[in-house]
Amino acid sequence: MWLVFLRFADQGEVVTTHVRTSNKKGVEDIVKHAEQHGFTPTSRLVEYIGFYASGTIKLPQPNSKVQDHAEFLRRWEMASPTTHKSGNE
Repeated sequence: MWLVFLRFADQGEVVTTHVRTSNKKGVEDIVKHAEQHGFTPTSRLVEYIGFYASGTIKLPQPNSKVQDHAEFLRRWEMASPTTHKSGNE
């Protein structure tokens, strides 16, 4: 399992998230998306790290939530300005 830690700045607030994915290509995909924006159109990626873990990962933050790759992409797409296209597709 690979884990990606992402930290976003959003209008003076810091937002962190952890994303689980199955391989290094998944890490690259998550970072590619995160470089565009976070879970709001105004959030910007300020820090990230991706690493491979072969055992149990215990996060020190009590409110940390680990989401999977697909969940990250769903939340990211909901915040994407390109998701709400006009009717000429």
